[in-house]
Amino acid sequence: MSSSRIDPNSLQSAASWFVEMQEQTPTTASRIKFEAWLASPANRHAWQKLLEMHSTFEQFSRHQQQHPSLHELLQQPVMSRRAVIKCLALFGVSFMTYLSARTPIARSTWYQMAADHSVPVGQSEHIQLAEHLQLWLNTNTAIDTRQIGAIHEITLLQGELFVEHNGLGQSKALRINTNWQAQEFVIESSFGHLNLYKQDAGCELCIFQGQAILHGAGESKTLQAGQQISWTAGGFSALGTVTDLPGWRDGKLIAKDMSLQAFGIELNRYRQGFIRVAPEVQNLSIDGVFPAFDSDKTLEMLALSLPISVSKVGPWWVQIAPA
Repeated sequence: MSSSRIDPNSLQSAASWFVEMQEQTPTTASRIKFEAWLASPANRHAWQKLLEMHSTFEQFSRHQQQHPSLHELLQQPVMSRRAVIKCLALFGVSFMTYLSARTPIARSTWYQMAADHSVPVGQSEHIQLAEHLQLWLNTNTAIDTRQIGAIHEITLLQGELFVEHNGLGQSKALRINTNWQAQEFVIESSFGHLNLYKQDAGCELCIFQGQAILHGAGESKTLQAGQQISWTAGGFSALGTVTDLPGWRDGKLIAKDMSLQAFGIELNRYRQGFIRVAPEVQNLSIDGVFPAFDSDKTLEMLALSLPISVSKVGPWWVQIAPA
């Protein structure tokens, strides 16, 4: 088979597998079935091509730095950048349109291409936005930024954002916007160190210094240093307490009496693909500090400290099972 020729039926099957593994936890039966399907050279070729399609936008974003004319295009206003993104479909990645409508991982690729600042899965970034305003972006995070008069406005499109805002008074005000389940949420602060995490299940806001006012869902709530709140489909939680700064800013993934299942879900944020924890070991308890941005090393550490085995099917599927 030619290296450039892809069987359409294999590509369609690959798409189905991709969507299935995103929308539900793979079972043992589905994993075995997937391995059998992947044994075919035509299917392996289609699967690899699909993964290449998914990574195209991330690669394109990196390549823009090497081509000044392309970089200039992508630095134009959002509508112009969106027009460029539409043109990319002509390069053979129109299949991403289907994926972006069905899977969170592909939607995140669209976000990262259109955002003012973004980091891919498995990386983080520090941004000095102004003399009094610093940002840290965690894995798979995308934000837009702009200044409206004296107000710095940040829109969290996806992921997790830590903000150190040392401005005082109305002249250096901060506004953070995010959208969850078609509802707008706005955080306002004149001084504060805070962490905002947006995920499919809901959002969480933690205040470490200063004060912030949260507006959304028809309510306004004032949070002081040491307080946190989350919102889900069930509404706002009660105000809770928070003390420890997020470890990811220092590249650490910290587990305190965490189940292996919960740890696997958290680690999956920092790794492309899928981590499945077998039911027999899901309740094993974990305490320790692990490298957040080296998931392979973290998996090795887990295998050495727990009675488990770690196996991989290609670069995207990790199975954690009893040793």
